[in-house]
Amino acid sequence: MGRAAEEFEREARAGLDEAFNSLIRLIATELPEVSPVYTGFFASSWQVSLSGPPAPRDEIKNFEPWAQIKREKRSRFPSFPPVIDPRFDIPRVTIKDQVYIGNTAKYARYALERPSQIVSYIAGIQKLAKTVFKPSDGLSLKASARGSSTGARYRRIV
Repeated sequence: MGRAAEEFEREARAGLDEAFNSLIRLIATELPEVSPVYTGFFASSWQVSLSGPPAPRDEIKNFEPWAQIKREKRSRFPSFPPVIDPRFDIPRVTIKDQVYIGNTAKYARYALERPSQIVSYIAGIQKLAKTVFKPSDGLSLKASARGSSTGARYRRIV
């Protein structure tokens, strides 16, 4: 490959990486907005991972302020306001990375079965991803609406 072709490939790859990062950041920052909210813990527990699907392992009782919010809602103040404060940083990704986005709340499966905007949001992301990335770009984006600590079924979006 010639020098000009190598430079073109490098620039194209950088552009794809930036677009992919933007898409992942968009998804990770919008998922809390479409999540069901009681204390805000579930909405705050979305995690982007490069090492495998995030496991639903975190119990609300171990994390403040959500443990206190749950106690207040159950005892004296049912209208106590929730707190949505994302708990995880979003890593930089490249187009070659396999990226997983999942929720670490132990009750994630139950929360995902509750009525929410998540399913329609994922359908919208599917349309957006197909517009931005063509299958020929080498991108594979999969989503799972159900899962457990023992595994999840992922459906290909792009």
